[in-house]
Amino acid sequence: MDDILKIMRESGFKPKANVDEDFPAIKGEYRVDVKALKPWVGKESGEKEAYQLELTVTETLSGDKGDGRTFSRFYRVAGKMREWKDGVSHDREVGATDVIESLKALASDIYTLDGAPTLDMSSTEAFEGGFPDIIGRTGYIRAWHFPSRDDADKKVQQWLLKTQKDLRKDSKAGATKDRVPY
Repeated sequence: MDDILKIMRESGFKPKANVDEDFPAIKGEYRVDVKALKPWVGKESGEKEAYQLELTVTETLSGDKGDGRTFSRFYRVAGKMREWKDGVSHDREVGATDVIESLKALASDIYTLDGAPTLDMSSTEAFEGGFPDIIGRTGYIRAWHFPSRDDADKKVQQWLLKTQKDLRKDSKAGATKDRVPY
């Protein structure tokens, strides 16, 4: 392998960022179905660090075409999380308050889906046992993007899960202002 690395170095190889040309950042309102809701295991720890919710766009209601696009959200319950402080990124351990806030956000997102059952929060097994009932449920999202802090050419994709009623109400009120965290 040293020979290969030497050849790459001598040939002037420079790494470049992976950009998914098939799925650029999009902006608009979309109907989505839940593709997956599952525990996510960290590569380094080998333990459950988050729950992952995956949504697939089934219909573009307004804005950029997004049919077939997948949106994911991770709800951290262990491991490390990144936070910004004074304009600098830091990794820190997930604490009990973070876990509570993540589980509240996950439960609220699930509750927002059309016809979704309330999850049993009596135990981890009961909670995760309700996940199969969530697959295929319908929801609605508003998606937007903004330039990255580090690279103005790179767009950061954001989205918010809404009920169909709230999505229509917000659209009529003109509440389409992008939320940029800085």
